[in-house]
Amino acid sequence: MFKLIEGFQGHHRSYNPKNYKDQYGQIATNDKENAEILYNHYQSIFNRKANVDPMILDEINQHTPSPELGITPSSEEILMAIKKMKNDKAPGFSQVTTNMIKNLPSNALSLLTEFIHEYWNNSELNYTSWHKTKLSNLYKGKGDPQNPNNWRGICLKETTAKIVSIITTKHLLKQLKKVGTPTQFGCIRCQEALHSIR
Repeated sequence: MFKLIEGFQGHHRSYNPKNYKDQYGQIATNDKENAEILYNHYQSIFNRKANVDPMILDEINQHTPSPELGITPSSEEILMAIKKMKNDKAPGFSQVTTNMIKNLPSNALSLLTEFIHEYWNNSELNYTSWHKTKLSNLYKGKGDPQNPNNWRGICLKETTAKIVSIITTKHLLKQLKKVGTPTQFGCIRCQEALHSIR
């Protein structure tokens, strides 16, 4: 099956240099050194330390909890989230693509819906695979391809986890529209904000 869908997944041309350079300009001589260079590079990017004062949270005005945020998503809402996902996107570790999910037969879609409902309603239940992302390198198209800084790290999430993310985002945006401010531009009306800035 994976051979059949290669045409859908192979839409990006990948350029992989033979060896990467470390921060001192030393070129790796084997796969292990390449892996260490990328590991150190992404550790420095994704694990930056920032000084945060937790006391600032006490100054934030609290809103009345909204029970509707926790309402179990309906089958129709799950189906709409699936339809909203873009086709031909690179999958996570399971290699399940959005194209596959969109073409599930009705009995498999019902089973997926059951899994999502169980996850939503049972705080004890947790799907480990939904917390794992696959880190992939994407060349920015300029600069020295041996320099890791000229590559963009893309975290590929499990496709089934994306469905829950889409539903959660939709619920939160509804709440944001109720309690947000006219100057709120995160997640909503971003094009309008960019136009104003320009």
